[in-house]
Amino acid sequence: MTSGVDLGFETGTLALDEPSLRRTRATEHVLGGTALVAFHADRLDVLTLVRLSCLDVAGSEAGRASGLGQCFVEGRAGARYGLTDELELRANLLRAVRPPTLGERYGVTAGTRGNSALEVEQGGAFDLGARYEDTLSFLTFSLEAFAFARLADDLIAYQRSALGYVRPYNVGQARFVGTEVSGALDAWRHLGVRGHVTWLDPRDVSSGRTTTNDLIPLLSRLTAVGEVEGYTTFEDGFLARLGVVGSALYRGGRVADPAGLLIVPEQFSADVSLVASSVRHHFTTRFRIENVFDASLLDVVGYPLPGRAYWLALELEY
Repeated sequence: MTSGVDLGFETGTLALDEPSLRRTRATEHVLGGTALVAFHADRLDVLTLVRLSCLDVAGSEAGRASGLGQCFVEGRAGARYGLTDELELRANLLRAVRPPTLGERYGVTAGTRGNSALEVEQGGAFDLGARYEDTLSFLTFSLEAFAFARLADDLIAYQRSALGYVRPYNVGQARFVGTEVSGALDAWRHLGVRGHVTWLDPRDVSSGRTTTNDLIPLLSRLTAVGEVEGYTTFEDGFLARLGVVGSALYRGGRVADPAGLLIVPEQFSADVSLVASSVRHHFTTRFRIENVFDASLLDVVGYPLPGRAYWLALELEY
């Protein structure tokens, strides 16, 4: 049996190109520190991270003459325990904040407007699940199942007006519960199947809510994605791999405004792709037919998407 503990601590001004900071305004700066503790035993891994950050929303560097802005404590604790070589349990506890993006504050287009009064979103989440992975003589497969819950204060959500434009707003208190199931298999080194299903119950639980509807706008309660790929590989020659991929997406209907008067209908779309790659020559070519059945589709905020489309892409790696 092996075990160990790793400790770490870091302070200073954090780089603005960190993923968690890309969402903030370009003039915002962060001053804070991060503490990290990791523990490893025979079948158990535990990771905890605590971070203090102070945000100067006025546009000058935190800690200077203008004074510190809002300060937040964020943290995460995750654990993974292997019951067997194939089956492991996972759990995560999270506390996080999300400042409004530049587009959310000031708008992107005439149809997607901003809200300069947006507050910083804060919340916590917990998820618990299991992952199973095994390999047989001709088959490799994996299956994951998770249940999760999330509470948020001043959630940044979007609503659609009767005039047709979309605008973000803060939901005083929001509650999410749901489940996710995903799986993948590869058979005979020629067939790949992948799928993911999410059920979500997004509710506005604000004490001052004035509407009967409590569903948060523009969030589908059921989303499913599936993909089937037939492929072959080549030991020698110009091509290393050639495959045909068929994928499908289902998104359940959703309300588009807090009152629940505007409804975005359920949607189904399908794509087909041809993918050819060569490791030796460092390239991948993709030809994709998007929305094969030319269905009427809407994006995540309810705006119309193009019909059937054809795409050709070439990727080079050096």
